[in-house]
Amino acid sequence: MFKVTIKCENMKAEELAKVLERRISGFKIWLYENTTYASFKLKSLNELKELSNIRFECIKVEKVSRFWTS
Repeated sequence: MFKVTIKCENMKAEELAKVLERRISGFKIWLYENTTYASFKLKSLNELKELSNIRFECIKVEKVSRFWTS
């Protein structure tokens, strides 16, 4: 399991939330200096391909235990 943090410079938080809620369960979104960030967990990094319709930059990818909750 992986914990992924992405950065979306040209997308509002509401737009990103709509995209993520269709594909990923349990994500967090925040804004910092006019940039939208999101953090979520994935079983496989191949799942990032499902987000190909949005433009993002991976900030951090961590391998975590499958019981990671926060």
